[in-house]
Amino acid sequence: MMDCWCVRVRTVSQDVVEAVNLLAQGKRNYMCGEVGHAVSQLQEACRLLYVSVQRLSLQCFVNLNAGIL
Repeated sequence: MMDCWCVRVRTVSQDVVEAVNLLAQGKRNYMCGEVGHAVSQLQEACRLLYVSVQRLSLQCFVNLNAGIL
């Protein structure tokens, strides 16, 4: 069970890094006047963060109920 949790945390971490990169790209696009691209990148960053938090909270709930945490 613990190996599965570690893999999920790594995936969440990768999603967060990708979301931060998308935010940086969106900021650049906004400053360059490409508002449409900036909005799309912000939307994708928010989606990645939402999915990451959802995945992590589900795994924490499972571990809590299993007595691991």
